Amino acid sequence: MNGIKLFGLLAGMSALAACSNEKTLPEPSFGRVPISMSANVNTIFGRAEVSTFPNAVSDAAQVAIVARKTSAADWSTLYFSGAIANVGAAASGYSLAWAAGHDKYWPSNGDGLTLVAYSPISVGTAGTLLNIALSPSTPDVIVAHTKDGTSPVTGMKSGSGQTPSSINFLFEHILGQLTVKVNNTSSSFQVTKVEIAVGKNNCVKTYDVGTRAWAAGIAPASDEKYTYTKITGFGNGSTQTVNTNPLLLFPGTESDIQINIYQGADLLASRKINEFLDAEDAPASIVAGKRTTLILTVSDAAMSALAAGVQGWEELGEFGSAV
Repeated sequence: MNGIKLFGLLAGMSALAACSNEKTLPEPSFGRVPISMSANVNTIFGRAEVSTFPNAVSDAAQVAIVARKTSAADWSTLYFSGAIANVGAAASGYSLAWAAGHDKYWPSNGDGLTLVAYSPISVGTAGTLLNIALSPSTPDVIVAHTKDGTSPVTGMKSGSGQTPSSINFLFEHILGQLTVKVNNTSSSFQVTKVEIAVGKNNCVKTYDVGTRAWAAGIAPASDEKYTYTKITGFGNGSTQTVNTNPLLLFPGTESDIQINIYQGADLLASRKINEFLDAEDAPASIVAGKRTTLILTVSDAAMSALAAGVQGWEELGEFGSAV
């Protein structure tokens, strides 16, 4: 009789243990809902080939995706971070598919998610921070905060699928572009060198993809200088572009970027970007997703249907300055 009681007690304890263990078991794979996304590519311009994506190698590129629960107060607690998706070619925009080992699923309790994405993945750190340093090889950093330019990228698990059925990303540039031209009408001077100097305090910055805020990074020992030389001179008798590839610069730093033009070792003139004016006397600026053109006039002196696109660069205008 005692043996029977002991057996019954052990069986009961085993059942309790099994119930307890069930609470910590992962959700069965057949019960999980994968995150499926696509991009609104109807209004996206500027990139038709995968090879033009930031830091693409041999027609292959990647984006990183970060998510938090929509109910969370801020981005300090993440649902997942740095999940990688591969970029592929598509009829319109780009196709994306989770990289091996990076598949992501909706929360099993139906909580909604807010998501952001960025490329290249090399600029990302833990969480939502991107570290960017200016140099001749600074990448064209793109970030997707929204699905349409205004609405955050959100969704949630709903039954056996997701709501909405497609999560849209709209990628945008977070850096500004700068092009410099020389119009040399002088027969006395020859512009042999153009130097673009960025103050060291605006050479390194951190961007938070969650809050869209810029913060100062650790400044290097000296300014970052981009130097362009031409023995025969720039713009002799015509207007000539100095930097064929536009420079990528941080928005709002126009007062700390100096343009210097030389004849040999002699400095002919020097201007800050915000000292250039357009036809309406508006000062030049560096704006995210836009290209600023300065003219120096020298005269005698396993995801389903995951696709993405990128908004193109808009010309901000031409800003002139006479020497």
